[in-house]
Amino acid sequence: MKGDNLYYEVPVAPKIVGGEGCFEAMGEELRAIGAVSAILLCDEAAEKALTAEKVRIALTAAGVRTGANYMVADGNAAFSSVYELRDIYRINNCDSIVACGGEDTVNTAKALRMLLSSQAVTLDEIAGVDVAKSKVTVPFAVIPAGVDTSSSVTRSAFLKKEDGEGREFRSSLGKADVCVVDAGTDLGASFRSIAVGAVEVLAGSIESFVSLNAGKLTKCMDLFAMRAIRDSLDKALEDPGDATAMWQLRQAGLLSGLAYDTAGAGLVRAMTNALTVVCGGRREEYSGIVLPEVLRFNLESRKDDYAEALYYVVGDDRFASTAADMRAETFVSTVSDLTARLYKEAGVARTLGERGLKEEDVSSVAASAAGDYSLMTNPVRATAEDIAEILRRLL
Repeated sequence: MKGDNLYYEVPVAPKIVGGEGCFEAMGEELRAIGAVSAILLCDEAAEKALTAEKVRIALTAAGVRTGANYMVADGNAAFSSVYELRDIYRINNCDSIVACGGEDTVNTAKALRMLLSSQAVTLDEIAGVDVAKSKVTVPFAVIPAGVDTSSSVTRSAFLKKEDGEGREFRSSLGKADVCVVDAGTDLGASFRSIAVGAVEVLAGSIESFVSLNAGKLTKCMDLFAMRAIRDSLDKALEDPGDATAMWQLRQAGLLSGLAYDTAGAGLVRAMTNALTVVCGGRREEYSGIVLPEVLRFNLESRKDDYAEALYYVVGDDRFASTAADMRAETFVSTVSDLTARLYKEAGVARTLGERGLKEEDVSSVAASAAGDYSLMTNPVRATAEDIAEILRRLL
């Protein structure tokens, strides 16, 4: 593994519980660390799947009251939502946070936890890396919905301000005390949600695998995640009720998140963060558009890594039949073909033009991405001009 970082730190992960009895364990864990009245954040998908109701039942059984409920709208991880939640939390005398849903719900809950625990007045005070410091204890649990479970185990959150600016928050306060992964949460999920979620996990795994901060431990996590996607994705797409395949995909998301939280991300994360601010929508629906071009951008500096990762994406036979000097390029083309196929079959836009990006917005998106924290660990330095060139190729 070229460029292995022999020194590494692994931030303490949340306690992860899964399988039969996982909801009950969550309630007991929260009660053990002092939770009495929780504010429950969820999204429409979690309510429809009855996951949120399972959470409420488990909390009640553990002696934790659901003091308030709040529905997070898709694409609405925003400063205004966090401020509204802080008021609801205080009015209802809540003392803990439970988030049940996708990335927007989880990011909103993380920011709320950072704000409350640090006792900051505004989110601007704690934006950035390791700015928010704990002053009061706020028990926090996450129950991720969807194939992409990665955000549930990281300390990062990305939120939009009212003026359209996006801000990154990265603090140990963003990490939940307990993360619950229920094998049955997403059985019967739509083709689109499975495909888009898997591409997001794959993109995250590749980014942290080639990160400047990657080490042997994080690379093992990323390679396992890639292999799990290879082995389980088609099965889950064919039969969303396949519990084993769906469980494997959710495990891949957890490993990808743990690796990202240690090794960092890169240009894909920086660009998708910026694109959600300008074009709206969910960040994960941009990853498959951006990923192929970023792979090509980083290719010359990470050929050995790409060649190694090819095995975990295609398996024994194709890896063995690919000439050693062509494995890196084959990895790029394979991932590119896979993302294009999945987005096409799922009916997801495959160009940034289709997503609403206009030529006049390219410079502002590029400037925002160039200032993103994630670029610090991208293997190749990317300027605003480099990013603008990539964006124009994707219009």
